[in-house]
This record gives sequence, C-alpha cells and structure tokens, in this order.
Amino acid sequence: MPGPVAPLFQLQGLDWRISMVNVEIDRDGCISCANCWTVCPEVFEENPDDNRSQVVEKYRSGDISKGQAPDDLTCVKQAESECPVSVIHVLPA
Repeated sequence: MPGPVAPLFQLQGLDWRISMVNVEIDRDGCISCANCWTVCPEVFEENPDDNRSQVVEKYRSGDISKGQAPDDLTCVKQAESECPVSVIHVLPA
C-alpha cells in the first residue's frame, strides 16, 4: 500500500494561503448611502435595525463593524475609496 500522498499544491511548491486585509467601519459616521454594499456585497451589508453598513457574518470578527476579508477582493478597497464620508478603513492584516 502506498504511503500518504502530499496534496498537489505542495508537490508543486505553491503556497495557497490567502492574504487578508482588516476592514473596519466607523458606523457612527455612516450615512446609509448604500454605496459599500452595492459595490461590494460580498463584504458589506445593510444592518436591518439601523440601516447602517456592517460587515457580513462570513468575514466578521465579532463586532459587526470589524472583519477580515481576502486581499484579492478588489471591491473592498473600491468601497473604501468611494465611501462619501470616509468611514470604511481597509488595512493590512
């Protein structure tokens, strides 16, 4: 019987770790313009109680205003740059 087989990506020397970014929303300053969840629904959504932006549960880090998202989701940075009140902050993890 053959021994354990390494996954193909290990055999080829590839690194499959995903680079992440920290996402933070200053919810007190959010004006509920809907831009972020329109531009990047993968990461942002409207809170049903106060209509302000929040991080979707998949990427949330406990608090609804904070999370970590894959760096290759370019819409996260687009939402940050297009926020009219600059309450979205994307920083290296």
